[in-house]
Amino acid sequence: LIVIASVLIAVLCFIALTPIVIEVDSSRRIYEVRLTGIAKLRVWFNETSLLLNLQVLWWKKVINPFAGDGKLKTLQHKKQPSRKGGRKLKFSTNSAGRKIRNLIRSFRVKHFYLDADTGDYLLNAWLYPVAGYLNAKQVPVYINYNGRVVVEMKVTNNLARILMAIIK
Repeated sequence: LIVIASVLIAVLCFIALTPIVIEVDSSRRIYEVRLTGIAKLRVWFNETSLLLNLQVLWWKKVINPFAGDGKLKTLQHKKQPSRKGGRKLKFSTNSAGRKIRNLIRSFRVKHFYLDADTGDYLLNAWLYPVAGYLNAKQVPVYINYNGRVVVEMKVTNNLARILMAIIK
């Protein structure tokens, strides 16, 4: 019993501390979310549709979310009966905002690069000094005038940091 409990605790610690990596690279067309060593979800496009490549350990599956009639299926929700009196649920926007802020702060940006053209010369001219300021702060953001848009981003987190951000 002790051996089973210790193995279970070791597996839970491994899952909680395993890095979750979100990677976007528009030049190489990589859009993926990885739970390192366990699972990977990659989004890719062919000529006609969007495809999801899901891999969990050794199991692989390619999913076309628009297969069939070409529309995503939506769930039908039953209409909730209206309350006549009773206690109202209180929801603190301050605490929800703090939890969202903590959740966003729990992510670590490992790599970021932006080379963008908005297609509007005036907007590019307004963004050019902003990009210069960000470059001075060691954030590689560039504005170009030739129609190229390149986004490279690698963000990591783990389940333990996400849970701590929600609990705080």
